[in-house]
Amino acid sequence: MGVFNILGMALLLAIAIGLIVVEMDYAKQNYTPNVENLKIDNYNPFVTTPAVSASDKVVQFYSNLRFPSEKISYFINSNCDSKKNSQIIKALNILAQESKIISFYSADEKNAEIVIGCSKDSYETEKNSFIAGEGGPTNYINSTLYPIILRGKVILYEETKCDYPVTELHELLHVFGFDHINNSQMIMYPYVNCEQRINPEVTSELIRLYSIPSLPELYFENVSGSKDRKYLNLSVHVNNKGLADADKVSLEIYTNGEKLETYDLGEIEYGAGSNFFVGNLEMQSSTVKSVKLVIVSGERELDNNNNVLEMSL
Repeated sequence: MGVFNILGMALLLAIAIGLIVVEMDYAKQNYTPNVENLKIDNYNPFVTTPAVSASDKVVQFYSNLRFPSEKISYFINSNCDSKKNSQIIKALNILAQESKIISFYSADEKNAEIVIGCSKDSYETEKNSFIAGEGGPTNYINSTLYPIILRGKVILYEETKCDYPVTELHELLHVFGFDHINNSQMIMYPYVNCEQRINPEVTSELIRLYSIPSLPELYFENVSGSKDRKYLNLSVHVNNKGLADADKVSLEIYTNGEKLETYDLGEIEYGAGSNFFVGNLEMQSSTVKSVKLVIVSGERELDNNNNVLEMSL
């Protein structure tokens, strides 16, 4: 019996020594009516392992996730020492140089789109921020065309061991929405070594996304109408799924090829919409069979082909 106990204890000890527990990044969203929040948990840097749960291809948490503009503001917390500050700036410059389209500029903490801290407790008491995370978008608008990052955060509480800003780039690219990849030579591999560099596919995707101009994109949604003799009742929702606010938006109504009325819808922010209703609008005659609606904006859009809608009555 004593021999079995000794053998059992030895086996348990071997298993305990052999176990390696690591935490992986994951993305999770909490839905609110307009703005959504992502929670990004931390990963364990400077640990190498051949087994990772990651894609073999470059992917984003959400397809086409991007900041509204290619000019992106950042803020570096004062708890970052000079070495970390230098590595962060180096990482931002590398992203700008490799993409040749993205640029960064310093802003105050309140208005910065990327907030960077160097203490584990930097931002973990903030509402809607990640608790133990190291990098990721924290607020975004889930637009149907381009999910728009409103704010991202990076925490760099691990002391860097590389001259090249591997960890800083890894976390910044999480802010841009990129997930892990199963290639140990690339920046988005979950475990760090100093020889890693930016995935070429990441650079190509950044160029593709940020080559798209920051313009609004207005379109009709949930349109209905009816007539009572020569009077029109109309309910329209105009949405903006683009990358910028649309200013001076108006709705023109045509019957029998003639403009019947123009209504001012004002400004429509990206990711938002405007509900419009008109009742008992008098038309030229009771024989009108169709109505044409036209969205007019004071600026260029990503696509103007969906700004006209004809509906039968």
